[in-house]
Amino acid sequence: MIIDENYNGIIKGKYEYVINDCIDTTESITIRLDMPIYVKGNIRSSGDISSDGDIRSSGYISSGGYISSDGNISSGGYIRSGGNIISDGYIRSGGDIISGGNIRSSGYISSDGNIRSSGYISSDGNISSGGNISSGGYIISDGYISMAGVKSNHLTIVNGTLKYVIWFWGGYIKIGCKKYKIEEWKRFTDAEITAMDTGALRFWNDNKQWILAFPNGEYVEGAE
Repeated sequence: MIIDENYNGIIKGKYEYVINDCIDTTESITIRLDMPIYVKGNIRSSGDISSDGDIRSSGYISSGGYISSDGNISSGGYIRSGGNIISDGYIRSGGDIISGGNIRSSGYISSDGNIRSSGYISSDGNISSGGNISSGGYIISDGYISMAGVKSNHLTIVNGTLKYVIWFWGGYIKIGCKKYKIEEWKRFTDAEITAMDTGALRFWNDNKQWILAFPNGEYVEGAE
């Protein structure tokens, strides 16, 4: 599907094109316009979604393939893609941002929900989430990273062959789904660790020495 100035129902405004309806198709969507597009509804494609400029939706944006924009990607709802989500501007969502591939932005990445990627997450600006941030690869930001109200300029993720993904940032350590301050981890008893998960105490005893000594915000070669 090609969306240009001849697309049925498109309205050309002074600063952007407007479609007062949802876009729902099994085809890939290619947007070829000389100004940003604002869709007053959802954008859903079973294929890819690509645009020469900004993509803005009052609802969600969903793609079975990748989502790519030479400008910004902005949604009042969630943004979900079976492949990469790539923007030459910012990526902004009123809900979750979920990618089956990588998430890459030349601006900031901001979500009122969770940010989840099967690949890496990379931003030339800040990365902020009202929920959790999770990635199958690395997470890199040239600005700050804010997650669930905790902000830090340094965040390191270690996974490799470990049972749990381990996060280090802003005085916190998150192991799997358990997030506590470093001092709290130091005070936990064996009984408290055991109650967290099956096999948690063995994992903790095998790894706690380097986990508690790990310097926040620093990369350890071979640990990613």
